[in-house]
Amino acid sequence: MDTMNQNIKCNVKTCQYHSDQTNYCTRDSIHVNCCETDAPQTSGYTQCSSFCAYR
Repeated sequence: MDTMNQNIKCNVKTCQYHSDQTNYCTRDSIHVNCCETDAPQTSGYTQCSSFCAYR
């Protein structure tokens, strides 16, 4: 198991970076952005773009 990053909480257990039995991420950092280039720049469209599909 990779070392959990207690600065990044995560409840998505299906993510490959989820820290097994704890609700933390094992990545060093994440990038928050809008994944869709034509999405309005509002909080409703914001997500962790570290995992956006590559085009």
